[in-house]
Amino acid sequence: MAAHAITHPTQTVVIVGGGLSGLLCALQVRKLCPQASVLVIERSLRRGPGLAYGEFASGHVLNVPAKRLETGSEPAFREWLAANASKYDLDQALAEAGGRIEDVFAPRAAFGDFLEETALRSIGSGVFNWIQAEAVSFLPSPRRGVILADGAELDAAAVILATGNESPGPIGLPTLENAQAFIANPWAPGALDRIAPDDSVVLVGTGLTAVDVTLALRRSGHAAPITAVSRRGLLPRRHQLCPPAAPFLPEGAPGSPASLMHRVRGEIGKAIAAGAPWQGVIDALRPVTHRIWQSWSRAQKRSFLRHLRAAWDVHRHRMAPRVADNLARLQDSGGLSVVTGRITTAHEDGRAAVLEISQRSGSTSRLRAHHVINCTGPTTDVEQRSSPIVGDALARGYVRRDALGLGIETSACATIAADGLASDWLFAIGPLTRPEFWEVTAVPEILAQSRALAERLSAADSTRGYGI
Repeated sequence: MAAHAITHPTQTVVIVGGGLSGLLCALQVRKLCPQASVLVIERSLRRGPGLAYGEFASGHVLNVPAKRLETGSEPAFREWLAANASKYDLDQALAEAGGRIEDVFAPRAAFGDFLEETALRSIGSGVFNWIQAEAVSFLPSPRRGVILADGAELDAAAVILATGNESPGPIGLPTLENAQAFIANPWAPGALDRIAPDDSVVLVGTGLTAVDVTLALRRSGHAAPITAVSRRGLLPRRHQLCPPAAPFLPEGAPGSPASLMHRVRGEIGKAIAAGAPWQGVIDALRPVTHRIWQSWSRAQKRSFLRHLRAAWDVHRHRMAPRVADNLARLQDSGGLSVVTGRITTAHEDGRAAVLEISQRSGSTSRLRAHHVINCTGPTTDVEQRSSPIVGDALARGYVRRDALGLGIETSACATIAADGLASDWLFAIGPLTRPEFWEVTAVPEILAQSRALAERLSAADSTRGYGI
């Protein structure tokens, strides 16, 4: 099919990705750049929810209360949830929240419906436009814009990559990854359907993905024991509704990762001694997490990722109280066990896989399972991403992979090209920008990032190429 051009005003901003990141960015760009024509490109049928809050949300609960999901749109999610409470089974959640809708850990599907309604309302009122398609490559230089899978060409003053989280990456054991028993992506449509109620299951990973998969299996009628394996053997901690603790870090550099963790442990000790939840101490760091991350050298970041990330993640990214209770009951009944160790070898035995586990004590053990599920979470290495537009950006030198494999290099969301220069027309938000911001997967951080980028686009001198 011959390529054909779609003509748009020179002030067009193309946003690639229509999940949470793309939707929040579109709303902010249109709000702060009213003269711009905003065009969202998303291959999925639903508009707004993305994978996390769309087709894979059924049965799952949000990991934060409704009041922490402010998207900058009207109505706010907490108001929308109150008006639509009858559509969802919120009795238990409301009881846990003391009847306060703002403190409810709502169904993930409810937030997805809210995002979809927000997107549809915005499209209907002309706030931005939406094309259900996949952006696969960039226009040849010197043109700026993208090419869709059907060959359509979209010229733009600015392109924003908002592709969100990727599927889990490889676990580094080809013999296991090629086994019939291995499930590479638990969120692929129908991935868990072949698991019979009495099939044994091993999960690779013990984070929030493992929690979601465990409870999803139980809801589907699975009854056999589940074993989760990770090097640290740490499960996410329980959420506690409480205000953040008072800021406790100095205004200057917070010091090395080790010294920061020492300070955090000290503050947690003080909080517990005073009868306050430790969760407030962790939440007090949230507004300054990006500043802390940006103050560290590459070597310090690498040290954090290697030695402290697992402990940080389970305390920072926590389970809703109801989810924590369900998981605890499952552990107490023997339905879920956690093994601390590393899978060193694997081989097939009939339709099952046999795993050899090297434990931290130095001993080894074996696990046999009908199914081994990759629960390591979304890959962050862009060289392993399935997104064709990101792959094309890498191939053209428009972006470059960061040295730690966390995403792409950016400067205030402007992508850094292979020659080390910041782009004046290509930007990124959300998980792709982990190298610069570290934590950019939750609503508050993505909203702040989108607002800052929209302000930059609005204020930029048009002679630089992205002023609109």
